[in-house]
Amino acid sequence: MTPTGITRVLLVAMLVVAAVGALDAGIVREWELVGLFGVVAVLASVLLLRTWGRRRVTTLRADLAAALADRSVLTGEPLDQVTDRAVATYLGALAEPDEATRP
Repeated sequence: MTPTGITRVLLVAMLVVAAVGALDAGIVREWELVGLFGVVAVLASVLLLRTWGRRRVTTLRADLAAALADRSVLTGEPLDQVTDRAVATYLGALAEPDEATRP
């Protein structure tokens, strides 16, 4: 799941609905429903916390994503690590002056 603002809003709404459901079920003493809503609230909380600390999502062309995935399989490295190194190499090349612009 890609952590977007809409995803977070939906998870918060799910958490609120589960909490209200658990409270209502507790008032009428339906303990099975309290447990069910409690489990839903815990799962929604875990998903919400997992989406909060994630990296920023960047769109990548399909051919570049496939090349990175192939490289990851070939080297046995995690895809995130291969992508980090590729972006760092690209940024390093941008920072170096080009041969044509050197005096």
